[in-house]
Amino acid sequence: MMIDSPSIELLQQTVPDVLVEILRNEIIRGNFKPGERLRLRDLADRYKVSTMPVREALQLLQIEGLVSGEARKGMTVTELTAAELEDIYDMRASLEAMATRVAVSKITAETLSAMSDVQFQLEANDQQKDVVKVVELNAQFHKLLYAASQRPHLCSNIEMLRRRISHYFNAYMSNLGAYAMQEHHAIIEACQNGNATLAAEIVYQHVTRAGKALRETVGK
Repeated sequence: MMIDSPSIELLQQTVPDVLVEILRNEIIRGNFKPGERLRLRDLADRYKVSTMPVREALQLLQIEGLVSGEARKGMTVTELTAAELEDIYDMRASLEAMATRVAVSKITAETLSAMSDVQFQLEANDQQKDVVKVVELNAQFHKLLYAASQRPHLCSNIEMLRRRISHYFNAYMSNLGAYAMQEHHAIIEACQNGNATLAAEIVYQHVTRAGKALRETVGK
C-alpha cells in the first residue's frame, strides 16, 4: 500500500534528530555555555515540543560528549578543564597525523580537489565569522583527508574526539589567524607531492597549535 504522507509516528521519530542539530548548533555558537544547565521544560518551551524528544536529543548529544549528566537529575553543557583539553588534543594530534601518513599514498585527485573546494568555502565563512559553518567545513576538510586512509576505526575515533571539543571552537576562533588557513593549503600541497612525512607533521603541528590556543583561552 502506498503511503501519501509520513505517519505521525515517523514524524515523531524525526523530532529528536532535528533537536539534536538545533541544540548542537546553539551550543557551538555559545548560546549555551560550558557548564550551563539544560532544563527539559525550558528547552521544550523554547522549541515548542514535549519534553520526551528533548530528553532523547540530550541523550544523543551526551553520546557525542557535548552534554553531561543524567536526564532525571539534569544535564549541562560539557565543561572541560585545560588538562582534559590537553589530553584530547594530544590524542587527536597523534591519531590525525597517523591517518594523514596512511592517507597520502591512497589519496585521489578527486579528494584533493574536494579538499580545495571546502577550503575555499571555509575561508569565505571564516571572514563572515559564521562559527557553525566554520566548524562544519573545517571538520569536512579533515574528514576528506582522513577518509582517504581507508581506516574506518581510526577515523571513527578521530571523529569522536573532534566532536567532544566542537563547542569550544568559538572561544578561540579569533586565535586561529591566517596561519591555520595556510596550514590547510600546506597539507594539500604535501599530499599533492606525495610527501606523507611532511603532511603528517603539518597536521600534527596544526592540531597541537589549536589545542594550545584553546587551553590558553580556557585558562584565562
